[in-house]
Amino acid sequence: MTYNIGRKVFVTADNYGSDAEIIDYREDTDPGMPSHYKVRTDRGDEFWAMDYEVDFQIGHDSRPDTQRHIVRVQDYIETMRNELAIRAARHDESKLQEPEKSGYDVLGQALHGAVYGTPEYYAVMNDPRIKGAIQHHVKHTIKRHHREANKRGIDGMTLIDILEMVCDWKAASERGGGKTFLEGLAINRERNGLSEQLYNIFVNTAEAFGWE
Repeated sequence: MTYNIGRKVFVTADNYGSDAEIIDYREDTDPGMPSHYKVRTDRGDEFWAMDYEVDFQIGHDSRPDTQRHIVRVQDYIETMRNELAIRAARHDESKLQEPEKSGYDVLGQALHGAVYGTPEYYAVMNDPRIKGAIQHHVKHTIKRHHREANKRGIDGMTLIDILEMVCDWKAASERGGGKTFLEGLAINRERNGLSEQLYNIFVNTAEAFGWE
């Protein structure tokens, strides 16, 4: 007979209390009635406990496992936060020097009064003086938050790329262009082929943060 080997129990001994698993037993004078159980705790400790120190009735305490899970989630969130901090520090830094700066100098003036998404807007973006700077920015520097930098477009992005992209769109909407963020988002939905689900996530995000 195995006498509960492998069973989860709660064991107390010498003011020690922990969830544990029975891994062995020992009989003394009464055959068939173990007087001691060898247990292995969730922390890996192994020791012999008297039969009265082993509680077969108490339910499993889920708190240690939940605490471990919380710590792991915090670890992953911290990893993503660190990557976002790097993206924030480096965003658009290549525009501050050549061969991009002169093109964006022209762009800043040319876009004055042009409404985002209109033929006039796209005419400005296709100006040879500007187009080269934009192409260099998107393709020749590592700008993963631009769909043009990914062979599969937005489908080739990570969550970090998506977050940087939507923050970029929001900040761009504040520079003028005659469109609110949500109006520009509707244009970007068609322009970038956003799925309905991703589009709705962006809208939900805008509403949660009070973006118009």
